[in-house]
Amino acid sequence: MKIKLYEIILLLFAMVLMTGCYKRFVMSEKEIKAYYKTHGPEPQYFSYDTLNRSIFYAHAGDCNLPLLLFIHGAPGRWYGYKQFLNDSSLLKHFQIISVDRPGYGKSAKGGALVSIKEQALLLQPIINQYEQVPIFVIGRSYGAPIAAYLAANNQDKVKGLMLISNAAAPQLEKFWWFSKPAHSAIGKMLLRKPLNVAGDEKFAHQKELELMLPKWKEIMQPTIVLQGGKDVIISPENGHFTDSVLVNAPHQYIFLPENGHLISSEAPDTVIKYLFILKSWPETSYSSEFSPAQ
Repeated sequence: MKIKLYEIILLLFAMVLMTGCYKRFVMSEKEIKAYYKTHGPEPQYFSYDTLNRSIFYAHAGDCNLPLLLFIHGAPGRWYGYKQFLNDSSLLKHFQIISVDRPGYGKSAKGGALVSIKEQALLLQPIINQYEQVPIFVIGRSYGAPIAAYLAANNQDKVKGLMLISNAAAPQLEKFWWFSKPAHSAIGKMLLRKPLNVAGDEKFAHQKELELMLPKWKEIMQPTIVLQGGKDVIISPENGHFTDSVLVNAPHQYIFLPENGHLISSEAPDTVIKYLFILKSWPETSYSSEFSPAQ
């Protein structure tokens, strides 16, 4: 197949753009050490093997406290939630885990895993290990449907769910002008591996979200949905979609008109506020404060 000159130029421009954006969110081991040297104690690191994969995660806090399990998007790493792992207000009330999802970081061996179901199954051992305490699962972007799948599969173990910038609606899956060139054979040779993993997930995501549709009604736990009005990575209409499919879950949809996609980085205090609301959510009765947004 012949590639035209303008296609090559567009492809190279896309590579520079994507690589530049990606580098903004990557930290070396040295940078992680430096961060925690000035921002509080560094978490402990663990890994476990399951279903022919090795899963890495960071853990902070008292193992007797309720658990916050954070799941990142695509691409991403555990340290995308680093500011929560050393937050003193959270650590008084929670222990915290942030994972490297299959295909990323120190869970990268085995390559991309595009199945939402299989990703959730690979994180299930964390749920099983900490089932003696209340568990709250937080997912953002592509990690949010995985968090939702875990909640649906663990109605007794997972006590609450937070979905941030939830990439959930199959019909709203968003592609850019550089998506196909970046996912081509040449594009994959030029891109870093985590971007290729994210691309593999991207091109399978619509089908995976269609398979996910029956799962939403299985979620019974209290759920907080956070969606930014200036989100350019996913359509903000994903927030309304999520609100509409949580038919059996008491939930609150919070629309943040001035926020973009990276709410957990842009507005961590807002996330923390709603984590405490989620923790204190009554199990048998719900006040008007927690009614779904209209």
